[in-house]
Amino acid sequence: MDSSADMLTIQKFISLLDDFHYEEFRGHLIKTNALLPLKLTEAIRKQLPHFDPHEELCKKIYANYGKAEKQNFNRLTTHTFKLSGNLAANYPEYLHPNIQKIQWLVANQKPDEANLLANQLLDIAERVNNFPCQVFSLKFLSQQAYMAKDNRLAAKTDARLREVMEDQNLYFKIQSKFRNVVYVANTPKPKEDMEELQKYYEQFNSHRCVSIRILSQYAWQHTLHSLTTEMFTPKDNNRVNTLRKEIQSHPHVVFPFMVDIKGSLDLLLLNSPYINVFAKETAREYENLLAHYDTIKYWKNYLNIGGLSLMAVQTTKILSLYHYKLHLSNYNEIMEPPDRVLLNDLLTKCKKMIEQVPERETSAYEERSVRILYSVLLILSGKPQTIEGLNAMEALLIDYQQINFKASTDSIFLCLMFGYFAMKDYEKCALSYKRYLKTIKGKLGFEGNHVKIQSYYYISQWLATGSKQYPTKLQALLREHGREGSQRTIWELIKYFKLPIAED
Repeated sequence: MDSSADMLTIQKFISLLDDFHYEEFRGHLIKTNALLPLKLTEAIRKQLPHFDPHEELCKKIYANYGKAEKQNFNRLTTHTFKLSGNLAANYPEYLHPNIQKIQWLVANQKPDEANLLANQLLDIAERVNNFPCQVFSLKFLSQQAYMAKDNRLAAKTDARLREVMEDQNLYFKIQSKFRNVVYVANTPKPKEDMEELQKYYEQFNSHRCVSIRILSQYAWQHTLHSLTTEMFTPKDNNRVNTLRKEIQSHPHVVFPFMVDIKGSLDLLLLNSPYINVFAKETAREYENLLAHYDTIKYWKNYLNIGGLSLMAVQTTKILSLYHYKLHLSNYNEIMEPPDRVLLNDLLTKCKKMIEQVPERETSAYEERSVRILYSVLLILSGKPQTIEGLNAMEALLIDYQQINFKASTDSIFLCLMFGYFAMKDYEKCALSYKRYLKTIKGKLGFEGNHVKIQSYYYISQWLATGSKQYPTKLQALLREHGREGSQRTIWELIKYFKLPIAED
């Protein structure tokens, strides 16, 4: 086969891998027990620099070339190419060595081989949305066309080049806008601004470039999560499912190095306040995401915020089960053995992460995150560790008093409230509540946490003073927010302490 047009996509892909990236791809196939894709990959690689005709390659895999074998072969070639997702995630610039190779071929008077390689590179780079390799290939082919006075081909190539460069610029324009809105500003937006942002991102949802479609949809979902409390409500299901299907259908598409949109989106889903942390489906999502993070190699060099966030999901489950029981004298006996094992395991992991902080270049945000989680787990452990956790959380607020804890603020104060409540330190409950109101002024928070914090304040002050105003205020609060979801635990406290509140 001499023409790039006659080659299968998988043949071009395998031929473009240098030895290092080929072994990485092959190793992934072995690790995941992808036996037929491995057989196909090795058959193609063994034949290089030549390429088998489709029929011969099919026979090497299935020993025949009948109708059924051809259908299976076509599905296998497509599937094998998509398995390059692991390579795309860890080495998104794996095609780049071919740029130097093309230059070398031209310098050594091998223009035909250089052209063949450039066309192969262009095809695969387009399929995986590798903008730099598309740009190089098109510039090379365009310059050759002009030198050969083939103005028609040159103009056609230049038109494609303009499109690619526009796509490349657009991708980074969207990315820059998203980062500035969410990570730099990170402040609540009025309804008009949010509608403008939604309109901006959604105009790219049908873009011809897959990476731009995925980025624009993800940017809007992440913006919702960061700047509102509306993340992943039932009305968002269709949009989220559409995005997840888009990602699942294009695992081979590359994004900038150390950008993991799939992992980040799945994590946002698990961290949504609307998710049922006790559902079997949530447990599966957790395990799948944990396995995904294990395949992303760059996390081995950093404090794994993704893994830490998954630990936070498990901590949220324990918190939901036990925060309103922490005050009970037999709390340590009440906690189910599997939950105690999980809690202790999370504590061990957090402690190990904290010990690793001085050994690596860790950002202040990463260090704060792991220390917050460790403090929460200590509080939930029961006496005497609850006191240790409260002291650790207070120390964090003092050490980072000039820092905006953003989404963690209401969670931090909720833990302080139920921790001090369990210790019967109702004065500290009052002080924490006042500090909470001052801290959240003008900031976003999750309504469920806000209601719990207010409830702990009202109950603690009723227990401390006996004033009837607090049950009255608590009843008004619960009437406003209903008895669904997070309010159930507050009613458990109301019943236990016999507050004079009538059930509606």
